[in-house]
This record gives sequence, structure tokens and C-alpha cells, in this order.
Amino acid sequence: KLKNANLNANIKLAKHCINSFIQPLHKELSSIGETVKGADGKEKLFPWPNFKTFRQDYNKIQSAIAIILLTVMGKRGVSEVRTLRGMDISLSDKTKAKSSTVKPSIWKTHKGMRIEHGVTNFIDDVFKTALQLSHLDKTNTALPIFSALPTPKNTQATPTFISIESFCHRLNVYYDDFCDRLSDHVDFDIKEKHQRITSHQFRHAFAEFALRKFDGNVEELIRQHFCHSYNHWWTKRYTGDKLDADQTEETNKRYIRELVPQILLDSTKDPEYVGAVALFLKKRFGDTINTVTAEEFDKIIESACDEIIQVTPHEYGWCLLHKESHNSAKCRDVNGIPNPQNTSAYKCTACANFCASHSSHKAKNLQITLGHLDFLEQKTWKQRLLTEKSKNAVYQAQLLFPEFKKYGEI
Repeated sequence: KLKNANLNANIKLAKHCINSFIQPLHKELSSIGETVKGADGKEKLFPWPNFKTFRQDYNKIQSAIAIILLTVMGKRGVSEVRTLRGMDISLSDKTKAKSSTVKPSIWKTHKGMRIEHGVTNFIDDVFKTALQLSHLDKTNTALPIFSALPTPKNTQATPTFISIESFCHRLNVYYDDFCDRLSDHVDFDIKEKHQRITSHQFRHAFAEFALRKFDGNVEELIRQHFCHSYNHWWTKRYTGDKLDADQTEETNKRYIRELVPQILLDSTKDPEYVGAVALFLKKRFGDTINTVTAEEFDKIIESACDEIIQVTPHEYGWCLLHKESHNSAKCRDVNGIPNPQNTSAYKCTACANFCASHSSHKAKNLQITLGHLDFLEQKTWKQRLLTEKSKNAVYQAQLLFPEFKKYGEI
């Protein structure tokens, strides 16, 4: 009787599993993908032939989640992203104007302390998938986002963090699949150019993308995001020192090649680009580019770019060091050598090599102008030299942006 009772209990449990789990899952998967059929041609009740293939798909989805998080968070992989738990993810709430946040453990600089920071709402679906990618809902729990599936022999095992080795291995398995998928769409061997990936490479890519994409004091924001101390030497590994001399020069040339055509094609009635070097380039080449062929236009652009020695971005504008005016650069040292990396808005805005954009630099220049106007109005400076410097800073800013005059003239 006891044997029959156990058998009946197991049958009842199996039916419950089929009705409450397998059939709903099969229906959901069938609605989003191809119908899975067995060797006999009949539709199968479960989309995976065995646990191994089920685990492979689970690992693949988890790896994709890891790569997305590494890409948009800029965090260390094995010690930070890997340590995320269900309770460390807070989804966005449009009704409360609340953005998504994450709270990874920061071991290298904060001894495991969890520090909350915002993350783009565009990956909310990724967070939801990560929280529910299991037989357990990990939302608001201490369960790890990145965990292995329980084995068929130990189905009730509580999920634990996957090892560092497993985390890194899964990334490269996913990378191998990625290279295979793209092999028919590119004319080069991806693996030959980049044999394998590490989670830390995404952190470097995050920093490089931020430096190339955004204007302003980006390096300081990266320092804060990476939880480095002020002027930390390691931040320089991600920013200033991350490229060798040849790469730096090539990047500089590409940046110049992007800026110069935009300056030359700028509107004369409502200019986007202002500053002495922008006016100089427009005057020298502006009259000729309207009556030339596309091929001749490219030659003019190349000629204009060749006149620029280097470009240095600041939060208030660019230094486009020109061959004809580099000797008069305001930032030159005692030997007459320009040093645009170590300068200030006061020197730059009055320099022949300076250029600024309305869309990128107007806000920062307004902030500087209002600061100096406040110094003058409050009579902060007791020394005449400092007062004259503030007056000149306001004057130069209002030359670049005449609309600033409404805030006060000197």
C-alpha cells in the first residue's frame, strides 16, 4: 500500500509539473519560435531533447546578459558585474520618473561595498530577463543573477554565484558563436584580428567610447564612475595612456578629419562653430568649396586638415593647433612650445587656435561667464590684475557667444 501511495504521489506530481510548467512553457516557446519535432516527425512536448541542450541555451542567454551589462555599465566583470544579486537591481518607474539602478559589489577599491548608480533604461528588458531566467524569480532576493542551473540529481539546490573561470569561459564561448554568425557577413577573419575577449576589455571600450562620443570633462566623470580617487594614475590607463603614440596620432587625425568639414560647411548666418581658428578656416576655404566638384572638395578638406597640427578637446571648446598660429598659442611655455593639455578657458578663448561649438560648449562657457560676472558684481577680487582677467574672460566669451550679453556687460 505504501508503495502504491508513493507511486500515485509521483504520478500526481508529474501531472502537476506537466500542466503547470512544461505545457505553458512549450506553448510560450512555440509562439516565439519554430515548432520542435522529434525524429518521428511528431511535435515534441518539450523544445530541448535533453538537459544538456537546455543548459547550453540557458548559458548562452546568461552570457548575452553579461555582455550587455559589461558594455553599458563600464564595471569590472568578474568582481562587480558577476556579483549582482536580484536585490541589487532596481527597475525604472516612469510614473515616479525613476531610472534604473544597479548596486554591484566593488571589491578592488571598496572592499566589497555595494555602491548604487544609475544605468540606461534601454536595457530594462535585459534586467527583467536576468531576474526571471530560472525556476526561481530572483527579484528582490539575495539570489545571484549569474548562477548555474541545478543539476537533474540535485534539483532543489539553491543558486550560487558561478565561478570566475565559468564567467570568463562563457563569455568566450559566446564570442566564438558570435564570430561564426558573422563570418558570412564580413570579409575578414574576426578571430585573427581579435582571438579572445576578457570582461575587462569592455571596461576599456566603455572609457574610449565615452571619450570619443561626448564633450566636456569626460575624464572626471569616468574617474567617478570607476570609483577611482582624484587624479588616480589608473584612470590614465583607461584614458590618456591607453593608446600608444601611433594610435594617438591616428585618432587625432580622424578627429580633425571629422571637425574640419563641419566647420567649413557651417552656416554663415547662424554659425554652429565659433572662435578664431574657425573664422580663419572659413575665410581661407569657405569661398572656394561652394563651386567645386566632390573630388576637388575632398582635396580642399585634406589641405585644410594638413594645416592642423593636432586637436585637443576641452569641456569649453577645442584647441585646433594651426601651423600658422601655433607659435602664438596662449598656452605656450617658456620655450615657446604650446601645451594645450595644461591650460584654461581664460587662455584658450582668446587664442588664435580656439574653436567652440554652440551645441557642445555653450553651456560650459555660460557657466564660466556667469561666474566671472558674479566675481565682478560682488567685487570679489581685491587685486586689479584679477579683476582685469575676469573682465577679459567675460569679453572673450561674449565675442564667441553674443547672446551672453543679456546677462550683463562690462
